[in-house]
Amino acid sequence: MADGPVLGIDLGGTKSLAIVATPEGEILGSSYKETPASEGPDAVADVLVECATEAASSAGIPLSKIEAAGLAVAGIVDTRTGIVHVSPNLEGWNNVPVGSMMQKRLSMRCILVNDANAGALGEMIYGAGVGIKDQIFITISTGIGGGIIIGGKLYTGASGAAGEIGHMVIEPNGPQCGCGNYGCWEALASGTAIARKAVEAISSGRSTTIPSFLEDQTEELSAIEVFEAARASDPLAEEIVAQASFYIGIGLANLINLFSPELFVIGGGVSKEWDTIMPQSWKIAQKKAFSIPAQKARIEKAVLEDYSGAMGAVALVSHKYLWS
Repeated sequence: MADGPVLGIDLGGTKSLAIVATPEGEILGSSYKETPASEGPDAVADVLVECATEAASSAGIPLSKIEAAGLAVAGIVDTRTGIVHVSPNLEGWNNVPVGSMMQKRLSMRCILVNDANAGALGEMIYGAGVGIKDQIFITISTGIGGGIIIGGKLYTGASGAAGEIGHMVIEPNGPQCGCGNYGCWEALASGTAIARKAVEAISSGRSTTIPSFLEDQTEELSAIEVFEAARASDPLAEEIVAQASFYIGIGLANLINLFSPELFVIGGGVSKEWDTIMPQSWKIAQKKAFSIPAQKARIEKAVLEDYSGAMGAVALVSHKYLWS
């Protein structure tokens, strides 16, 4: 465990965030920068160093005095080797040794983690899941990601890639997912899936007020407009939200039966529509899962929001027992 402040970096496809925080979770400094994703790994690594340097400066701590950094990245990430095997946000990244690249540039120990796994760690140590040893973090937004905590430790599996819960196959003959498979949970219940269903229904001639909720009529529909229309009692929007609620519930039921967690922490953009979607989803999960583990489980809304990845990266390097 690190004794002093550490770096937590959340590498996104468009923006990256670096924070300097104490092991207790106090954020001392931060910095955002645009991610030059199209320019390749070296350019991205250089920008992350700039971001880290600015975060340290805003914290009033020389970068050389910080002993470790955690880096959260979307995609297939091996925490043990520090390799990003593939990332949906960073096109062309295949088997990139980001851990060693950043360690050389920052002159400090650097540990990588999948961004959803980072969210799980952050919520367990600093957020909604404090003190709960068996919990699952789920982020529902553009896609669906997750992190699994068993016995107070992050479960990464034999390959280091466990937790890709968004790619559980719920409907084998369902819509194609971005991963190439069909019927994944992500393809049925994510924000992207909700928007897609609305566009398909409108294209087929269904009557709806959903497009009227767009602030800019030149923009594409998103899940936001569907939820707004559902709250205004638009029948099509209500139908789409009910279907998404059903599939979210089915996915939760599967996870209850597999892991019997005490807690689900739900984050991401769809979680901001908590009252519209989650009560019904949880009813479905409780009905479809085995009764004993279902009765033991509960759901909570994530609290770290945009800082979940960076705070999870801080937790990773501040509390090594979480994953070793």
